[in-house]
Amino acid sequence: MSYGRVLLTLILVSPMLVCAQEVELLQSEQGSGLGLHHKLTAQVGYGPGVNPIGGDETDFSVLRYAPALSWFGSDQTWPEWEVYSRIWLSYSSNGASNPVFEGEQSTPEGESAEWRDFYVRRNRLFGQQGLTLTLGRQRFSSELGLWWDTSIESMNLSWQGEKGQGFVAFGSRFDTYNTELKELDPREESIVYLLSEYAYEFSALQKVGVRFMVENDESDPWQEDDRFDIDAYRAGLFLSGRDLLNSVISDYHLEFVGLAGDVSELAPSGDNENYDMNGWAFAGEVGKDFRTVAWSPRVAFRVGATDKSTGEGDGFYLNAIQTDRINVEGTYSSAMTGSFVALTMSNALFYGVRLELEPRVRQRLDVMVSDVYCHSRDGQLPITRTRTTDSCDERSVGQMVDLNYVWDMYPTVVSARRLDWRVMFNLGYFNAGSAIKPRDSEGQVLLSTEISF
Repeated sequence: MSYGRVLLTLILVSPMLVCAQEVELLQSEQGSGLGLHHKLTAQVGYGPGVNPIGGDETDFSVLRYAPALSWFGSDQTWPEWEVYSRIWLSYSSNGASNPVFEGEQSTPEGESAEWRDFYVRRNRLFGQQGLTLTLGRQRFSSELGLWWDTSIESMNLSWQGEKGQGFVAFGSRFDTYNTELKELDPREESIVYLLSEYAYEFSALQKVGVRFMVENDESDPWQEDDRFDIDAYRAGLFLSGRDLLNSVISDYHLEFVGLAGDVSELAPSGDNENYDMNGWAFAGEVGKDFRTVAWSPRVAFRVGATDKSTGEGDGFYLNAIQTDRINVEGTYSSAMTGSFVALTMSNALFYGVRLELEPRVRQRLDVMVSDVYCHSRDGQLPITRTRTTDSCDERSVGQMVDLNYVWDMYPTVVSARRLDWRVMFNLGYFNAGSAIKPRDSEGQVLLSTEISF
């Protein structure tokens, strides 16, 4: 699909979405309890896409329309019952994507449709305010995707108190629900997850919490298409604060995760092996804003590290429901080191400096420079799209420069419904370090737009 076709699709679809929203308004006035929400995301770019480092650069495009239908069983302000369904209708010219898109870092090449979410929710369970039970395929998202950042079929019991909140969820992936991905990846089949979180607000703008995950692979061990079967436990602590006045820092978010488990591996030699695994990961950001200065600058320092793992099946890793994305409410999604080079969060050591500016109201200009290293010379590279010639024999993976300009339209009312529109321009550059052989540096240009109402 060419750039022209993407833009033409945006122009053609927008009036239809407005008409659909008018239908929603009529239904609401008739008391049906139905709600229809639309989100259209388009992206065009030029860069390596999914090619290995040093591969050919080419133009690519991604388009996703995500309609969501919700039904409320009673008063929409405090409903007892909710039913929700969301679909992705997507197109990708080469299977590439970037963190601006929710979910996995790639999407099937060509056209595809996916039933992304579907669930039934019971609020005020047992008559208790703040107690909720949700059954179905639902989205789980943490500030840092290294905990959870996807949709999964599950049973989720959540609670909300005056100062504390949390949830316990139990689930597994049964299908892709995607027209092009006919079957689950064998490495994702028969894995059962237990997710849990509790957060306590010890002040109005600061909180501390704990998270826990159990990952139990119930598939048959030692299969050619699923060489690693892992039963693992993750436990962690997080601290966060924002809008801290009269303080040396304005905001912070810190996460620590510990991992322990058992591995059943079909070794390249054909032998069946069983062994223990342990690992850890730390990531955090501390920022300071200067709101009284022109352009309201914010300066932040970001750092992350994992244990010195030697390869797959050893040390901390991202499983099938985790990513390296950053999901902060009220801003655009990005990744640990920007929108270009994705991290595996294994054998990683990185730090970066970020500068955020507001040239005008509802505009942002952000620049981030980061440096990535192998934590151990004996481990695997902590980035994706690597080649067999790349090695941690030299620890310097490279430097990333990420520049974003974001424009948000003033919210507009269309047919008594709010319309939001965001445009984002991104420049990414990767300066290859000595671990990349040959040292092929590369860049990427992206233009993204997102319309929701």
